[in-house]
Amino acid sequence: MENPKFASRGLAGAWVLLAVYVGLIAVSSPVRAQSESTVYTFTNSPDGARPAAGLIMEQGKFYGTTVAGGTGNGGTVFKFNTSGEESVLYSFQPHPPPSAAIPPEQRGWVTDGANPYGGVVMDGQGNLYGTTAYGGLYSESCHGCGTVFEVSATDEEKLLYTFAGSPDGANPQGTLAMDAQGNVYGTTVNGGAHGKGTVFKLSPAGVETVLYSFEDAPDGANPGAGVIMDGEGNLYGTTTYGGSQNTGIVFEVTLGGAETVLYRFCQQGGCADGGLPAGGLIMDAQGNLYGTASAFGEYGWGAVFKVTPGGEESVLYSFKDVPGDGAYPDGGVVMDARGNLYGTTTYGGANFFYGTVFELSPDNTETVLYSFCATNGCPDGSIPQALVLDAQGDLYGTTYEGGSANCYLGCGVVFKMTP
Repeated sequence: MENPKFASRGLAGAWVLLAVYVGLIAVSSPVRAQSESTVYTFTNSPDGARPAAGLIMEQGKFYGTTVAGGTGNGGTVFKFNTSGEESVLYSFQPHPPPSAAIPPEQRGWVTDGANPYGGVVMDGQGNLYGTTAYGGLYSESCHGCGTVFEVSATDEEKLLYTFAGSPDGANPQGTLAMDAQGNVYGTTVNGGAHGKGTVFKLSPAGVETVLYSFEDAPDGANPGAGVIMDGEGNLYGTTTYGGSQNTGIVFEVTLGGAETVLYRFCQQGGCADGGLPAGGLIMDAQGNLYGTASAFGEYGWGAVFKVTPGGEESVLYSFKDVPGDGAYPDGGVVMDARGNLYGTTTYGGANFFYGTVFELSPDNTETVLYSFCATNGCPDGSIPQALVLDAQGDLYGTTYEGGSANCYLGCGVVFKMTP
């Protein structure tokens, strides 16, 4: 299945031509001069290509994944330091069967996974945990439905779980959450009891429990992002589709498996409240949730939203896709100590097609910090993903394309934004 993050661009793109003409006569958002630098440029092999998730920062080092590239072209888990020195911790070697018609001798064959669309989390011992959207168990019923993996502090990879489709889920694409006991929690885009995705728990012993299986309407479908956990152990996330208008929801799932739909998108005329959320959520100290809607909003190009614990949604900003504004915010947001939100759009900006990094102040003023593809060939990257904020206020992120010409449209980069 296509990654929901990029599928949403195609769905919303039906309005591109009309909205560009409308947007060009609108007033651009302010642009503040920032220092952007490319920390690392991916080259496909052996270092990986197409990072589709954000980074984590631990003890001065950054960790992440690439969807493709590496020595087996199944993606990588990597780390780098602030000087731009990158090392591949693991390259996935998917070795898929030559065709979908799997011969008897290969049925039940388990590979090490392929295509990690989500990022990684780290435990106290330095071990990394993540998911691959494909690979794993190859059988007649599931030709590689994805895995949960661990990469140890000594760079050894171990499969913790391989999905079978039903009832346990298929194609996990989000970043995991971890509790103090070492259990990890995540989502699958597909599979489950109804084929519309799941929220799952995986114990340190590799025992998987489906906490909730989505049914489509009215409870949501196809959660492309991961989940976050509050202090009580409740999980929060988004589904890209499903709900009353098939435009996604914000949900809460308890550890007992009870789901509550906190908000269904497209409840306002013309879907001014946004829709098709593909990114994850963050939570403030009051329990308010913040995220991005990949499409719709007042102008049709996506929005930044807030949902209160009581399920009241408010649009903090709707993108216009005028030069300097941006469109299709797929990666969620991060928040600094002053309440400013930072995020990316995968489209739009001063160069029209390549995306932006933006800041949204507490009074909901949007400022474009950077527009990608500032020079020919996009050495600075294009299609930026999620951000991470360091203690000094610097932003680090990845782009899915741009950078090295070793890949069509570029293999992607790691970038840094300095205020």
